[in-house]
Amino acid sequence: MEFVMFVYKRLYGAESKQLEEVKGKLFALFNEYVTSLIERSTIRHSPPSYPNFWKGNEPRYPELAAMARDVLSVPISTVASK
Repeated sequence: MEFVMFVYKRLYGAESKQLEEVKGKLFALFNEYVTSLIERSTIRHSPPSYPNFWKGNEPRYPELAAMARDVLSVPISTVASK
């Protein structure tokens, strides 16, 4: 969040409408993940299979790890070359 705030302040200024909008949407997204994890109430605590920050810190930050897994993931696709 600090990085997002830093970048938006540099781009648009400290009291920018864009920064407030992005902050609001990120906090709303986080609250959705908190709510969904509470409803499921079963958080996986699997040991990390490889050294990766979110995988290794999932027990410590379950909501942020779920967000990182969903938002930062790169979809795998194959395209036939011609």
